[in-house]
Amino acid sequence: SIKKNLLLMLKSRQRYFYSMDSSAGTELFSEYIKINSDFLFKLNKEIKSNTIIRLPHKSTDIKSIDFYSNLEKKFNFYSKNTVQEAYSKSKLIIHTMNSTSFLEALSENLPSILILKRKLNPMRSIAKAHMEELYNNNIVFDDPVKAAIFVNSIWKDNIDIWWNSRKNQYAIKKFCGLFARKRINILGDLKN
Repeated sequence: SIKKNLLLMLKSRQRYFYSMDSSAGTELFSEYIKINSDFLFKLNKEIKSNTIIRLPHKSTDIKSIDFYSNLEKKFNFYSKNTVQEAYSKSKLIIHTMNSTSFLEALSENLPSILILKRKLNPMRSIAKAHMEELYNNNIVFDDPVKAAIFVNSIWKDNIDIWWNSRKNQYAIKKFCGLFARKRINILGDLKN
């Protein structure tokens, strides 16, 4: 299949709160919204028209999500296919939280970018150095505007060149070896 989409993986939040925190992560939901808006609105027009915004499967009714329903006329929302199907149609995947989808995409060696504010997302010290290498290779961005500018610069012809560079592949392989290792014999590994 032809890969033409920019896939933006979002977390959802219901219109009305049901717990005492403001979001599912460590940042305020208002900050999460700002980060994603800053990224989306700095993309070139061509990329915007090929952007698919994917909410988690359980929240496919966009009207139940407070902020995202405001973007419905400006961006394409689609969450009805499997994540693997969405990945297979995407030139580039943008992750908005350090989650399973990011780790799975890296372990499958799918061109991906994670927008992750360092100060809002604490992590274990062992992970910091390895994550820093991903920041240095434009795989993880602290600044959503810089991420959008980078995407604009590689979109037309350079995604594969950037992603498959020796430096990037080394950083990805090293990171996945520690945090997203593929397992062939999961039961045997658990037993051991």
